[in-house]
Amino acid sequence: MTDPDHYFSSNPDSPENLRKIKGICRNREFEFYSAAGVFSANKIDTGTSVLLKNLNIPDEGVILDMGCGIGVVGVVLGVLYPNLEIHFLDINARATLLAKKNAQFYDLKAYSTFTGDIMQILKENHRFYDGIYFNPPIRLGKKVYLNQILNAISFLKVKGVMDIVIKKKLGAESVYNYLENNLESQFQIVLLGKNSGYWVFEIQRIED
Repeated sequence: MTDPDHYFSSNPDSPENLRKIKGICRNREFEFYSAAGVFSANKIDTGTSVLLKNLNIPDEGVILDMGCGIGVVGVVLGVLYPNLEIHFLDINARATLLAKKNAQFYDLKAYSTFTGDIMQILKENHRFYDGIYFNPPIRLGKKVYLNQILNAISFLKVKGVMDIVIKKKLGAESVYNYLENNLESQFQIVLLGKNSGYWVFEIQRIED
């Protein structure tokens, strides 16, 4: 049985212990509701911070904060780019409740939250995105998150992007090389940046 305190648990059983965390994201201070049993419960993790520094953002359209945790990426982008519609998606029900709470705290006007298996929900919703942003669940293993990436990019609009952050010592280079060699012809991959021991790379859908 999965430890209920793992951030990839569907329903953590640990006491919530609601708290607020703060951090600088894209040169602005943000604060977020957080709790036990979610990813990086006590601070904004470095990978998310690096992703936010390097990602490409459409001026308008629909974006997906995939594996959203408490919703840091989606909330920051929703605040800074108010023409975006934000979708938050995570398997962890406590995390998506917190993402909704944080979206409400910042009075986001256009957002939705989805809880459950990432691939199942993407297939059921059958929505297409201008941007997908992903800090993969490394502890679940490379096979799992590579499958998530390769499936998620099929839900990009033409010219849409999926930006991904992975720590170098946890396999960023091998993941990048694998994707570069295995993407179908309608996709291309580029490296966006390297910071604090993390790589951020982008897959763009260039044609149908």
